[in-house]
Amino acid sequence: MATTAALIFHDPATAGQALQAVRALEQAGDARFLESGLLVKNDDLSVEMKHESWKSEILWGTAAGGVVGALLLGLPVLGAVGGAATGAYIWKHRDSREAFMQFADQVKRTIVPGGAAVVALVESTNPDRVRKALGRFGGTLYSTELLPIEIVNIQAELDKHRA
Repeated sequence: MATTAALIFHDPATAGQALQAVRALEQAGDARFLESGLLVKNDDLSVEMKHESWKSEILWGTAAGGVVGALLLGLPVLGAVGGAATGAYIWKHRDSREAFMQFADQVKRTIVPGGAAVVALVESTNPDRVRKALGRFGGTLYSTELLPIEIVNIQAELDKHRA
């Protein structure tokens, strides 16, 4: 089961550093993010999704793997199997992606002008490492799926690691 969460910051630079930490956590195997990216609220109240920092495993990961595998091995059957796997994977996570995009819309409303947020759809995680890595950036945890007491407890753990 995937969980949507956001860390909201008062400036895009800190949020960008936190997003780099998210990517490092994933590369180290400490977390798996199906969706993640950076939302920035401009002073004119417009909100941008920074596409160069956006990652969508749901839409692109398996599709790219199936196509590349078929091209490299030159087997049309492999392409068909890759396409079928991609379709099944996307269908399996379709509801998660739609819920995540709705969540991102909610987060946009909570970011202060000039602020930013790292938003993520997390499927699995090593909570201690994630809290330690992200806590040093500060930020405020936001989630619609966690109970208020869980948010308070996680925020306290994040704050312990604040630089």
